[in-house]
Amino acid sequence: MALRTEIRILGDVIVLCCGGRLVIGEEITAFRAEVKKLLSERHGVVLDLSEIEHIDSMGLAALVRLFTGASSEKREIRLVCSGQHVTDFLRRTRLDKVLTVYTSEQEAIARFAETRYSLQGPKSNLSKGHSPRFPAVRQTLESVEKLGPGPSFFVGDAGPVC
Repeated sequence: MALRTEIRILGDVIVLCCGGRLVIGEEITAFRAEVKKLLSERHGVVLDLSEIEHIDSMGLAALVRLFTGASSEKREIRLVCSGQHVTDFLRRTRLDKVLTVYTSEQEAIARFAETRYSLQGPKSNLSKGHSPRFPAVRQTLESVEKLGPGPSFFVGDAGPVC
């Protein structure tokens, strides 16, 4: 089962719905290229991983790399995982501490409007290019990359299986 993607444009935001496998090889290469292309077209991208059934450590590293790259280019990515299994995987790897995960596209899109509003305020550190989570994301990326192409996680009805 290959990676499947569907793109929807909702105002200033692009939603990329992904399903299938996010694993080392062609899937990750295509995924990263697609997200980078979308980020070059818009400042805000919602990645909906609700239909992802299989992810490995390199898929996780690709996600983290995209988030750090977007942050350094003053772009924003919102992650949607309505499925419990991917959310549990992010929790086990502690990436839920550095990446905000939304349960719906609507919630993620609404946060874009809130962020834009808060950036206009004089007390926002984000307007000066500071991100309190960026160092933690970079550290997590380095840790995941050191692991290399590790075990895959099948996300099925019974939960993740190594």
